[in-house]
Amino acid sequence: MLKNLFQIPNTFDPDDRRRRQVLNVLIIVLMIASIIGFLATVLMWQTSEGYNITETLIWRHSTNIFEDSDVTKILTSATIGIASAVILINTNRSSRVPGWFSGAIFLTLFSIALLQSDTPHELFSGRSLIYWVLPISISAIVIHPVSAFLVASAISGYLWIAVPHPGSSTPDFYAIFPLFFVALVSWLGMSIANRAIRDARREAANNKAILENMGEGLLVLDLQGNFLSANPALLSMIPKEDLRETLSKPLGKTVQWKRKVFSVTASAVPEVGTVAVFRDETRRHETERARDALLATASHELRTPLAATMNYLELLLMLTKLNKVNTTEFAEHLARAIENSKRLQRLVNDILDQAQIQAGVLELKPQSFNLRALLSKVHQLLDSLIQQKQLTYELAMAPEVPEEIVGDPERLHQVLVNLIGNAIKFTNQGKIKVNVATSKNDQLSIEVTDTGPGIPPEQLPDIFEAFRRGSNYAQRERQGAGLGLSIAKEIITRMGGEIAAASQFGAGSTFIVTLPIEGAYS
Repeated sequence: MLKNLFQIPNTFDPDDRRRRQVLNVLIIVLMIASIIGFLATVLMWQTSEGYNITETLIWRHSTNIFEDSDVTKILTSATIGIASAVILINTNRSSRVPGWFSGAIFLTLFSIALLQSDTPHELFSGRSLIYWVLPISISAIVIHPVSAFLVASAISGYLWIAVPHPGSSTPDFYAIFPLFFVALVSWLGMSIANRAIRDARREAANNKAILENMGEGLLVLDLQGNFLSANPALLSMIPKEDLRETLSKPLGKTVQWKRKVFSVTASAVPEVGTVAVFRDETRRHETERARDALLATASHELRTPLAATMNYLELLLMLTKLNKVNTTEFAEHLARAIENSKRLQRLVNDILDQAQIQAGVLELKPQSFNLRALLSKVHQLLDSLIQQKQLTYELAMAPEVPEEIVGDPERLHQVLVNLIGNAIKFTNQGKIKVNVATSKNDQLSIEVTDTGPGIPPEQLPDIFEAFRRGSNYAQRERQGAGLGLSIAKEIITRMGGEIAAASQFGAGSTFIVTLPIEGAYS
């Protein structure tokens, strides 16, 4: 509560609020001084007169205290000061009352109090003349710098009119001159101070605008390395609580948070601490990773089928020259060569599709086609793999699913071959289930579920990114470049649909494709 007493609501312009804050402190000081003066006067009077304190505070039973005019004057002034301070505190905090009005009332009361502090002659040409420096200086602070001249003029006018000047009809100009000199100094000092404050505020506002609108993250640490502030760009990259946790370790040249990578450039600032600039390098790191993955793909996925095809063809050529061609053996070697050639073709097609996606030139050819026929074609293409691994294939198609839908049949065929092919590839036993249904908002849903090992939770969020695989390139059990799901997601997105993955590690995975039945292409 005491802290709130010294604060001014932030509902005023900065200059007015600053003046009100200073005035608020002065009013509280006045109130405390009035209370102390009141209590000290009563205590001193009752001690000297021998009265009990409880009696002196009761008006009707203790009238002797008011027989002393000086004591009465002090008590009356203190009471008026306390009441005025309470009223001024409330008016000073009200947005309905102009700030200068509260300041003028305070200066008036303060000046009246000064008039009671000594004789008129001493106040205007004697020992107490210096007292008037206070209201002149205060007016320049709590009202406006120019008001110092107005207060000096009011005091001089009172000196001219109300104060007698024995032996002379003119006031003491040597007493008036210092008052205007003080007003000049107060006006000049506060004008310079106000200009400096406004310049500092303007510079702070410019710096704030720059920091809030800069694209890079900015972090400020104190001299002990503790968090001071961060601009919105950095807080949008890393939440504040996570940022504090990240700062529990010394800052390096790079900072990793979840799947993001940031480069950090830190500079020491004297008397402030450290200023660090964060740049999001996630895209660059992903590009480098994709480049490394592409090199790994080219070194293995291209080399392996190409070498196998060449070996089989060389073997067939040698057998032909030696006239040792066996029809069964020849057909087996030729089938393996064709299989590796197809594998090589799929890889090249994936790389070309990925390149088209990156260039934004992947084309779709929407048309009406039979969905059941397309699913049957996919099953026939992959049936040999299903039989080879002794898996069960199940297709469940809801009755409300229309026979004809609008889309790109070749691209949807490519997506389904990839999803069902992955399910077959990663499932050693169990079944592959394809469930087709429709939703209330005319959306087609195709779910591909397998009973394979599932996807690790840490790999699931970025499973649709290019070159992402369930195993690395140095130690892998299954073929593939990690481009299929990335291409499938892009195709489905361009067809106006969505694709998602759900998996329980060790219990299989489900990929859900949602498409508009009538087609919606971007």
